[in-house]
Amino acid sequence: MKIKVLVRGESNLIEKGSFYLFTRSILFTFFNLFVFHYMAIGKKNYQFYCKFVNKNKVSLFPYVVDNNFFQRKISKNKIDELMKKYKIKSNTFVFLYSGKLIKKKNVQILIESFKELKIKNSILFIVGDGSEMERLKKKFNQKNIIFMGFVNQSKLVELYNLSKIFILPSKYEPWGLSVNEAMNCKNALILSSNVGCGADLLKRNFNGFLFKNDCKKDLKMKMLKIISNKKKLEMMMENSKKIIDRWDINHSKKLFLEIIGK
Repeated sequence: MKIKVLVRGESNLIEKGSFYLFTRSILFTFFNLFVFHYMAIGKKNYQFYCKFVNKNKVSLFPYVVDNNFFQRKISKNKIDELMKKYKIKSNTFVFLYSGKLIKKKNVQILIESFKELKIKNSILFIVGDGSEMERLKKKFNQKNIIFMGFVNQSKLVELYNLSKIFILPSKYEPWGLSVNEAMNCKNALILSSNVGCGADLLKRNFNGFLFKNDCKKDLKMKMLKIISNKKKLEMMMENSKKIIDRWDINHSKKLFLEIIGK
């Protein structure tokens, strides 16, 4: 019928075994009979498709969020209210995690690292809900670790603006759209090496650091490194915003039109 069939997914090759690769090779042999083009959300996803299909059939179609929504101006009063509520000073290091509280997100390693480091003038916000919520709240009960539970997007933007460092410690994360969101609000990054978007959105020592997946020692080292120079941290926060400005809906729309016009 001459209908162009496009495929877009999140898969990557992180920690994939031989059986997985074998089954996917069979699957893509069938797919390639009728798929016109594959749209990769980022570098890791691009490598995945190119493992099974001709790279001429793969193009970048980046994962984006509504940058305008997350970059909208938040009133100073809102931020001041939050700072007063949680006793945050201008020199406080505000760390933030946002996502589901489930085992694969590996939030416990972040909380343990933060607790063991005992960084002066610091606070950690844990935003999200899930099966691990109650257990983590009971295990880590201290004043500067704040479990926020579920937060809707409008309130979440306020927390992104309040924070300085966004950390995603997932054991496996195909992409991580919360990283896009945090970058729009000028957050420096610390990401697990198994977070898919790290290959595209994190430039080491420019807007943050990667840490070795599930390695508390390395995570603690990167947390200390990112706060060791306040001026450098402020530059990293600005750099995150510069990078994510290029990852927006209009850019993706343009690329999509180029793909279907091939």
